[in-house]
Amino acid sequence: MSYEPSLEGRYQRKVEEARPALITLLLDDSGSMQDPMPGDAENVAKHQWVERYLRVIMRELLARCSVDKGDDRLVSKARYHIDIITYGNQATPWHSEPLDVPSMVANLTKRNPDFFRKNGGLLGGREGGTDTKAAFRLAFERIEATLQTSVFNESFPPMLFHLTDGASNTDAEPIADSIRHLETLDGATLIVNAFIGTSTSLVYSGPTDFPGYLSTTDVGDNEDNLRLYRMSSVLPPSLEDNLSEGIFPAIRPRSRLFFDVRTTDMFTKVMQVVGSGGSRSRR
Repeated sequence: MSYEPSLEGRYQRKVEEARPALITLLLDDSGSMQDPMPGDAENVAKHQWVERYLRVIMRELLARCSVDKGDDRLVSKARYHIDIITYGNQATPWHSEPLDVPSMVANLTKRNPDFFRKNGGLLGGREGGTDTKAAFRLAFERIEATLQTSVFNESFPPMLFHLTDGASNTDAEPIADSIRHLETLDGATLIVNAFIGTSTSLVYSGPTDFPGYLSTTDVGDNEDNLRLYRMSSVLPPSLEDNLSEGIFPAIRPRSRLFFDVRTTDMFTKVMQVVGSGGSRSRR
């Protein structure tokens, strides 16, 4: 039986520089990611969709780390630390340790100066097979090590965002369960799986009528998708408060943090999960 941490009264900590949040981005760059996105009229490859979402994520987090000091002056605060891991046959971290958001943005633009303007070529479906288990094992080791430092162990819990087309040669479910055992004083690590595709049984058109995945019946009979669903954390009540306030107004309580990305703005909305610090009414 998978681990289900206590949700009530947790996930309330405000994300701030003194108590930053750790975000792990686990990006599938296996050979199957060269295939076109199902249903995409422009025939864009899946890895290009992932890179598109990576830009969305970094812009969103950079905005959250920027403070207006007046006179058109913006100051960057290290409120979030980012760890990026790509995987295929093996898992590879992009840096020796998690970086704060401004530093990670500098790292990405150093790799490719055009990263924020067009497909930067950082991904390419170049990593052969798909060892998801190895990727989650590396993520577990790095999250566990980060939580040993005092600056993180009282923070909003770590969040792992996994972007994949679902296919895998290995079973990462047991190690995902171990990741959900890693906790700060504010709660257990949350795993968000974003499936790059549309082959589920859930009927909806976009964020406004997205009801969330509440049972395996919503997922369908694809075993890879079912595994991703089981690997995803249950939506905590404090985050549900935020998501239901105009972001995903139809989302059901205790849905899993499992999303299939059918529209361009869907993942932008998914990013609102990150580090809410409680409902808006409590901020």
